[in-house]
Amino acid sequence: MSPSTLSWPHWCFYVTGRWSWKAFFSVFGGLKVVGLEHLPYQGPVILAPNHVSLLDPWIMCAAVPNPMRSMAAEYLYKTPVLAQYLYGMGAFPLKQGTSDLQSMGKARDFLKRGATVMIFPEGGCSPSGEPRPWLPGVAVLSIRSGSPVIPVIIEGSRNCLPLGSFRPRYSPMRVTFLPAVPAPPRAAGATRLQVAEHLQRLEQAWWKGRKETQSSQA
Repeated sequence: MSPSTLSWPHWCFYVTGRWSWKAFFSVFGGLKVVGLEHLPYQGPVILAPNHVSLLDPWIMCAAVPNPMRSMAAEYLYKTPVLAQYLYGMGAFPLKQGTSDLQSMGKARDFLKRGATVMIFPEGGCSPSGEPRPWLPGVAVLSIRSGSPVIPVIIEGSRNCLPLGSFRPRYSPMRVTFLPAVPAPPRAAGATRLQVAEHLQRLEQAWWKGRKETQSSQA
């Protein structure tokens, strides 16, 4: 990640937070990371993980060696202490349920400066734990910034911290980075929904293959 996206004190805070989360997950089952060879050391790149637990942002923080910029729901910033921590960890607010042009513009600016930007493409935690349709935000950002997208699979976080619970449980966790998908040329005529659906199909194909492998090993 370009050092220009984080000041030196900010970077130190982020790295301290990252190692704290790594220690936390090592106590509650461990965190296995697969596919880091698909993640460039320097951006710009967009990470698009599934979202089934409140732990997912911090799992990504622990798994990704690059300091990340990430979008977090605006309501989280209403609590001053939490807001300061989120800002310290490189997050910035996103208005949900609407086209937040200001936040998308900020994300594009970070990408121009070589950042690793994370967005949950489903727009929030899945109530059922099953993958949900991707919103077009990731595709829009990829097309307009020219940045590749890496779909990311998080497993085990919902068992560690189910929705509605604030007491973590022992559960091995795993993060898998899929191969990067280059941004389509703006002149190619691909719509944001087509790009979003294509990215989601890649994720769904991985889930299908994973389940088939587990079934054959059972």
